[in-house]
Amino acid sequence: QEAALGFGGYKALKDQGITPAFTQLNEAPVVFLAIAQLDDLVGQGVPFQEALDRTRSRTLFTNHTLVPAVEGEFGRAQFENLIVPNINSQEVREWVGYMFDHAGRLKLSLLAAEVSGVQSGVSKLHAKVAEYYNKSGERVEFQAVTNGISNKWINPGILKLFRERGIYDEFSAPAEGYAEAIDGLDIDTIRTLKAEGRTIMNEVLATRRDQYGEPIEIPADAVLFNFKRRFANYKRPSLPFEDPERLAELLVDNNAHFVLTGKPHPNDDPMKGELHRVLSLIDADPRLKERVHYVEDYDEEVGRALTVGADVAINLPVVGEEACGTSWMKDIANFEVLISTPDGGVADVMPIECLEVSGDEREMTYVRMQEAAEIVRSDTRLEAEVKRELTAYLETISGARMMFDYLDLFAAKAMARTNK
Repeated sequence: QEAALGFGGYKALKDQGITPAFTQLNEAPVVFLAIAQLDDLVGQGVPFQEALDRTRSRTLFTNHTLVPAVEGEFGRAQFENLIVPNINSQEVREWVGYMFDHAGRLKLSLLAAEVSGVQSGVSKLHAKVAEYYNKSGERVEFQAVTNGISNKWINPGILKLFRERGIYDEFSAPAEGYAEAIDGLDIDTIRTLKAEGRTIMNEVLATRRDQYGEPIEIPADAVLFNFKRRFANYKRPSLPFEDPERLAELLVDNNAHFVLTGKPHPNDDPMKGELHRVLSLIDADPRLKERVHYVEDYDEEVGRALTVGADVAINLPVVGEEACGTSWMKDIANFEVLISTPDGGVADVMPIECLEVSGDEREMTYVRMQEAAEIVRSDTRLEAEVKRELTAYLETISGARMMFDYLDLFAAKAMARTNK
């Protein structure tokens, strides 16, 4: 797939007469698009170093992965069978071959860093902590372009409100003076839009089944916590279940429910076991059986439903291990109260402007869950919290802002190329 999409994708564009001014390599596996471009330039008679400089001047490598060890790689046999036949220039073949390490492995992230002129990470923290090195052993300097979200993840009623109240401009980017516009939001509007979202959510959940094969319906007057992320160890989906008795009491005392959804990777046996452990804990307590719902067939529809219909989002990645995360962004845009560790894109704003989990994280998770339930029940506190989170993070979560940031990077490259 990587070879076919890279080399084949470049050829398809060329056959259509499309010559991109810039190319964004969105993760390392698409690097062969840039290699195809380099090979094409050399094939047109451009000297290799000039062709490499030109390719770098129009190529951005965007990395989403904090740890190089988990990046894709090619062995020499794979390289000879899949890559070499697609490269016409002997110089390009030799240059790519030079990227192999002493163990005979070609790291695609290294190749992407070498063939690109600019490298970017997907949050401010990610750009600082990602440890990637080029062939010369120098650390790659990542620019920070924090991820943003598409408007399709925002409740249509909220999106309409953002545009009518001057929170968003005509490009759906934060408008000038958006903070004042957010400050003008009132609790009646917030409650009405949250109720609309709950209806949308329940319509979707009614078509799904929980861990007992039953349809799910969350009462309109219940506080709803949710975790809707990949069931990965560093995201810590089981942290709220470390003290089942305390969780059960918290849910009952606050008339609250908890929807848990997300799948472990098919090859992640430890997290499959962890999910089984959590479900067993739930099954062992009648209170949790009634109030904790696991949706196995997690997909975009379920994710969006919970985004618009839940009250409290739980985001607890190990600090330093989440590149950005976007689920929390969708939650803030839909007036959810966010409980989070200071990691990924949340840490673009420091100190973070939500219910922070730090220090004794297990204890603080329950403290923040109780606080969040009380906020949701209080008109005054909910209005203040929604305004606080939106004001702090509207620019961070904006997909339009992200696109403008990328355009700024490309424009800077164009200016540099023009001034040479």
